[in-house]
Amino acid sequence: QCIGNKKLINELEKDEQDRLRSFKLNMQIAIEQYGASIRDIIEAFWYRLGGPATLKDQNKLQHAKDYFSLLEEVSKGETIVDLQELKRRIDQLHATFTSSPEESANPVQVMTMHKAKGLEFDYVILPGLNRQSGSSESPLLVTYSGSSLVAVKPRPGEKKSIYYFIDAINKREERNEHKRILYVAATRAMKQLHLVASNPDKPITGSSLSYLWPACKNDFIKNTDQKEKKSILKDK
Repeated sequence: QCIGNKKLINELEKDEQDRLRSFKLNMQIAIEQYGASIRDIIEAFWYRLGGPATLKDQNKLQHAKDYFSLLEEVSKGETIVDLQELKRRIDQLHATFTSSPEESANPVQVMTMHKAKGLEFDYVILPGLNRQSGSSESPLLVTYSGSSLVAVKPRPGEKKSIYYFIDAINKREERNEHKRILYVAATRAMKQLHLVASNPDKPITGSSLSYLWPACKNDFIKNTDQKEKKSILKDK
């Protein structure tokens, strides 16, 4: 209400009014982005407001990126899943910010693909790429994102049900999200990216390797022993 109060605004200095106008404009842009992930909305809002220019050094920028990654981990779409968990994780994050460089210095960092968003490393190793992602079973209950539509898994033999339509859409979105996160992880490497997978001759459907296979098959063949190589070439 205050930012729309003309009387209060007129009492501000000109540069303060300019900053307020910029804030209102960018806030409106953020509101119009409803439906995007909360991380993307807040991060873009912060950059548009000139957040990086207020930081004293590169470490502070990294702290901001860590916070945005945390937002992505504890949210689903534009919603924070658990506010208490967010507060707890922020406290943990703040503790790492205030620790001494000697305590936090570590040449090797282990993290999830989600947490790696916005970061860069000389070398990145992505292990276990041929593992099944998530559950292959269909849930008993499915919901359609962005609506109140809910469907229960039909009885065996029942073929016509809105359940199958919603389940197919949800699985497609999961696959797209998997590919997006995999892209994020792969593009964190500045010098070398190492892809690690067991039994690479037969990528498991839905695994990270199955999405990378069209582009990486020849590289995997080149780096396997002769016995494995024959097996892969047979399936070519």
